[in-house]
Amino acid sequence: MASSALSIKEDILAALKDILMRHLPAPEIRPSPIDGLVLVRREDPPASDRCFEKPLTAIIVQGGKRSLIGSQEFVFRRGQFLVSGIDMPSSSSFFDTAPGQPFLSLFFYLDRQILTDLMLRMRPAGKTPQEDG
Repeated sequence: MASSALSIKEDILAALKDILMRHLPAPEIRPSPIDGLVLVRREDPPASDRCFEKPLTAIIVQGGKRSLIGSQEFVFRRGQFLVSGIDMPSSSSFFDTAPGQPFLSLFFYLDRQILTDLMLRMRPAGKTPQEDG
C-alpha cells in the first residue's frame, strides 16, 4: 500500500516537472492563466530572496528552498508543501539545483475572505456542538 502511494506521488511530481519545464524555459516567476496560481523556476546562487507573501499554499516540485520566517528557519524539499494562512515576511534561498535541474515550484494564493469564513465556522479544539450552545 505505501509503495503504491509513493509511486502515485512520484508520478504526480514527474508530471508537474514536465508542465513547469514546458511553460518556464528560463528562470522566472510567472502568473498562470488560472487566477492566483503562480509557476516558479529558479536557478539562483544561494543569495537570499526577500519578500512579503500573502496567504498561500505551495509545493516544491524539484530542488530545495530554505526560508527564514521571523527567527525560525524552515527547509522545504522536493515533494513537500507549505500552507500559510497569514501575510508574512520571509527570506529564502534555493539549493539542490544544477544546470538542467532548476528549483521548480508552484503556489496558489488563498482568498482571505474564504479563510476568514472558515475560521469563523471552526469550533475551538475539544468542544462538542452541545458545548457551543
